[in-house]
Order: sequence, then structure tokens, then C-alpha cells
Amino acid sequence: MIGPIETTLPKATYGVGGVPERGVDEAAVLHTTETYRLSANPEEIAHLVCCRDVSWRVAFCGFENTEVNPAAEIICTMCLEEVSRLRPDFASDPEMTCPVDGNCCPDEAEIDQRIADATE
Repeated sequence: MIGPIETTLPKATYGVGGVPERGVDEAAVLHTTETYRLSANPEEIAHLVCCRDVSWRVAFCGFENTEVNPAAEIICTMCLEEVSRLRPDFASDPEMTCPVDGNCCPDEAEIDQRIADATE
């Protein structure tokens, strides 16, 4: 997940009813067959993705992920800027509401299962 990021922040595109095209309803998600390398390096930079996206390949900052690193302690500043642009109160929200669609984020067990399913 560490690497030079030579991109600009992605512009959110909006679909019907003003709902961002990123983020997909959990019930409609058919997880991809993409696999990611599992890493446990706390010094790597964590890039944020929408947990409901069918693919976790592209982070909010535009970085292309090839691994999942739940141990990372540093979060990409560009990802945080994009999340804050989408939902200014995201960092102070105790409910972990999705910055993309405003719904509650899945619980840790669901995320852990998806990580287990998607990693080699």
C-alpha cells in the first residue's frame, strides 16, 4: 500500500436521486473474485475504500490497492480529505456512517469476513 500517489482526488459522480455511484447497497453486492495480499505492517499507509464497493481495488484517493493491511496505523491524507469532502462529520461520527451513502457501515465481523474471503 505504500507508493507514490500521482493522482488528483477523484470527483464523485452522482446517479439517480443524487446518490453517489460509489457505494453499493449491501444486499445487492456480489463480491468480486479479486484477491488481495494480506499484510500486517503497522508502518504502511492505509488507503480507505468504501466497504460496500464491489471491488476494493481503488481507494478514495485513487490509489490502486493490491493488499489489505488491517494493522496499518497511518491513514492516507488524500483519502481522509476525500472522505471529509463527502461527509464533513465522518471523523466525529460514533456510528461510523458511510461517507458515500449515509448508511451505517457494516460491523467489524462482516468486514473481517470479507477480508478473509478476499485475501490469499
